[in-house]
Amino acid sequence: MEESWYDAEFARQWTNGVFLLNAATNRLVAEAGFRRAVRLIRFVVWDEAGGQPAVYDPSAGKYDRATT
Repeated sequence: MEESWYDAEFARQWTNGVFLLNAATNRLVAEAGFRRAVRLIRFVVWDEAGGQPAVYDPSAGKYDRATT
């Protein structure tokens, strides 16, 4: 990684590196932990472009930046 011997665009598109991890539980941070009315499992990620948390909906395969 330090030598950049990887395909950065591929890593951004196909890894879960942007997903936030709860260090205490070693589990991904889910939106339901912040909003009680949430029924679907969506995850909190880091929006590098916006410099803030965003929500990723795995069933839709996209990010929801409007709800951050």
